Amino acid sequence: MPVQIHDSNAIPFGFEPEFSGSVTPTSLAAQYRSDNIEGWKTCADCGVVNAEANSPIFVDCAFAWAATEDMFNSSMRAGATVPHTAQSRGGCGCHVHMSTRPLLNVKTEREREMFCRESIAHTARTGRYITQDRPEILADPITTEQLRDIILRMYDQQAIINSLHPQSRTEGRPNFSQFMGHQMTERHASRVRRATDTRGIVTAMTETHGKFMNINLSNFTSGKKTIEFRQAAGTTETVKIQKWVQLLLNIAAQTIDTRLPVPTTTTVTQTTPARGADAFGPQGHRIRNIYDMARTAAGVTTQEIMLATGISEVSVRRTITEIRNRIGNAGCETITSLSQGHSQGDGTDLTGYRVLETFNHTTTSAPTGDLTNPSIWAGTTDEDYDYWFDRIDALARR
Repeated sequence: MPVQIHDSNAIPFGFEPEFSGSVTPTSLAAQYRSDNIEGWKTCADCGVVNAEANSPIFVDCAFAWAATEDMFNSSMRAGATVPHTAQSRGGCGCHVHMSTRPLLNVKTEREREMFCRESIAHTARTGRYITQDRPEILADPITTEQLRDIILRMYDQQAIINSLHPQSRTEGRPNFSQFMGHQMTERHASRVRRATDTRGIVTAMTETHGKFMNINLSNFTSGKKTIEFRQAAGTTETVKIQKWVQLLLNIAAQTIDTRLPVPTTTTVTQTTPARGADAFGPQGHRIRNIYDMARTAAGVTTQEIMLATGISEVSVRRTITEIRNRIGNAGCETITSLSQGHSQGDGTDLTGYRVLETFNHTTTSAPTGDLTNPSIWAGTTDEDYDYWFDRIDALARR
């Protein structure tokens, strides 16, 4: 199946297709065992829903969607269906949970497939999700501004998002279900805009309807650290949930990578020159000798430098500044009287300096975001754009 591959680290997701028909959580699980469908959990739900399947943690790749196709085929063999016309409580849905923490070092199609295989095996073995037990594979959570941007972009373009789904999944339409999730109002959006931190955004989105919002943040500050999108209708067609998940991932990726990228911090281990002559050339004997005295395990005191070179205490400090300018500020430590085990004493005698053989040099870049295009379609492929507008036309004819 076609996939969207971004250059940045993959964003994990999971989804929960709901089924009606002659199926129960027990019979669905039995069918999965018979068909060797691993990693999927089954549970009961409410309304017209007879059973629900919870996916393992996936990332967008061909393997994930092939595994989803196998799950849907097995579900239908068990008797699972999805009503084609909405019923009194809005019919079956398919909620999508998107992690707020991208994966570290999972970018290529091969890396994505290997992660999905490991995730399925972990859930099948432990009954838990891989991200619950291995948080070290995840990057830092998205920032407050990134969360705000994702939510407000979707709010500002809710009309077009509504057109991507059946009318029963749109608040105010016949057979709308509160279990789908109320849509944001201007009051919600205003509070999201004014929030000063992530917790304020979560409060703004959960205070009126709890988790029953089309964008549910009730898990954002919990162990799951996810955003749940509740609007999609239930389906047994892989392409429908695939395209919806890919659109959500693209909206998030556009915010994280293009609109509001975070500063990039790079740490490099540097080695200082072995001798003063290597650092300062053939001349300047005083600074060379001071450098050699300082580049020892014990370092050198200010008094020792003054005795060895004849310069004043002020000149010692000026020379150390020259050394730091040459090798990097972090490459030369100041040794205080306290660090030498003394609680008091003359500063000239007990303060010194040490040039480290190696030290870590950290630089931070400040990328400039591009806020010019807030469209939910920014970054989508022509193929996906065509798919969605064909779907809009098909839904409008119903």
